[in-house]
Amino acid sequence: MLPITAEPVTLGLGANVLANADSLFTQVGLENVIARDPRIIILVDAPFGTTVESVKARAGWDGIDAVVRDRFMVISQELSDQMSRPGPRIADAREAIAEFPHPEAFE
Repeated sequence: MLPITAEPVTLGLGANVLANADSLFTQVGLENVIARDPRIIILVDAPFGTTVESVKARAGWDGIDAVVRDRFMVISQELSDQMSRPGPRIADAREAIAEFPHPEAFE
């Protein structure tokens, strides 16, 4: 099971595939992610050793749109720190996340 927040994404990324989950912090089975077929995967576990390759190797994930199209945003330790600590740098983190699917909007 994966701990995933179901808080809606509102930064131009589109809809969170877990926006209709039962709670803000819910346990999601890997098969549930497959069924919801995300177009982008934001990899927040990268600072802790999870890699794009290890996600791609998960059973059944080879048909997920984000995996097929190689659409992974890997969150660095620095960006993770910016997102998790209240302060003015959180705006920079939000912008970095919004820029990933829409780089043309930030040129």
